Amino acid sequence: MGFSGCSMNEQIKTIDETGDRKYFTILQNFIFDLPLSVYSFRVYAHIKRVAGEGGVCWQAIRTIAKRCKISPSSVSRAVKELQKFGLIDVTKIANPTNGYSYTEIRIRDVWKHNMNYFNMTEEQREEQRQFWEENRP
Repeated sequence: MGFSGCSMNEQIKTIDETGDRKYFTILQNFIFDLPLSVYSFRVYAHIKRVAGEGGVCWQAIRTIAKRCKISPSSVSRAVKELQKFGLIDVTKIANPTNGYSYTEIRIRDVWKHNMNYFNMTEEQREEQRQFWEENRP
């Protein structure tokens, strides 16, 4: 089973509410300072890229794993880590018409966090990085 009780072949709908445009992917700079695992960083960048301007991605865990060149279990762990850092929300949604359910990944709008982080002094940012590291999920 994958994250949130999903099977590895279950389709996942990803919704990006950040308003980014097609043909490029924007990652807020503070993401680079979060103590994310390399897998979480890779999965986050991938789902941001695939969701694109339309804000929706329908890929199974196995597809995400294949594209990111990591195992399906690593994708599941990465998604949980991204949730704990508040970068994404994951919701299991039942489809009332056919009885099947799917998992929706919503990329949270973190631009305000990015702006607040870079409005800090370098000393404050260092304290924030230490806090993140000490309280790592």
